[in-house]
Amino acid sequence: MITCITDLPVELLHEIFDYLSAFDICHTFHDLSDYLNNAIKTYSNFKLDFQSIQKSHFDRICQYVQPLCINALRLSDHRSETVGQSELFLSRINAKQMKNLQALSLAQIEDTPFTTKVKYMLLCY
Repeated sequence: MITCITDLPVELLHEIFDYLSAFDICHTFHDLSDYLNNAIKTYSNFKLDFQSIQKSHFDRICQYVQPLCINALRLSDHRSETVGQSELFLSRINAKQMKNLQALSLAQIEDTPFTTKVKYMLLCY
């Protein structure tokens, strides 16, 4: 009989994570136990939507989500509480490690070195 969330198999935790935002996963489950920390690290279906996000939430997600685990990414320099979000994101996460990225959405990104990097990445694929 399962009486605690840490008794659930990692595969079932990952199924639960599919219904939660990246922030909810990191904020709710991180640092509760090594088992849950490992479940977060091995979850490979993060869909990051940074279109309108608080800076503290942005920071927490960037701290805990591994680049290899990002499946979808939405960045925006407009309507964002995180000024220069696209540049800040790439300064914290190595884009070359986002090998599982299947969807990228850019909304009103300022013309910066970030846009140059994105153009380069798109040419590589």
